[in-house]
Amino acid sequence: YAVGSSEVAAYMSGVPVSLSKLAAYTMAGLFAAMGGLFLGFQTLSGDATVGVTYTLNSIAAVVIGGTSLYGGTGGVVGSIFGAFVLGFLEAVGYYYIPGTITYLLIFIGLIIFLSIRPQGIMGKPWG
Repeated sequence: YAVGSSEVAAYMSGVPVSLSKLAAYTMAGLFAAMGGLFLGFQTLSGDATVGVTYTLNSIAAVVIGGTSLYGGTGGVVGSIFGAFVLGFLEAVGYYYIPGTITYLLIFIGLIIFLSIRPQGIMGKPWG
């Protein structure tokens, strides 16, 4: 976290910045590879659009939670909260509305939510 906040301050504190970056990128790559492997086992297909639904859901969860790219406004807690909100909306939507209309309604609701509160649920206003 120190390297992500300020590389210079972390370096001055004695943190090995290049080793920390290497470890972070390696762990991110391993987690992505494991996710792709498990997704391949689950779907048992290998086309180019196999993860589009999961990618859209994860982006929507991060946007709902209000997380910035550099960990600022909402952080990991905002992403997790956004994922719970999105999962709840999907479960309720699939229960009452059959088919893929649920996704359409969720993304229309996301557009309306972002027009009211563009920083997300846990995000702080800019400025």
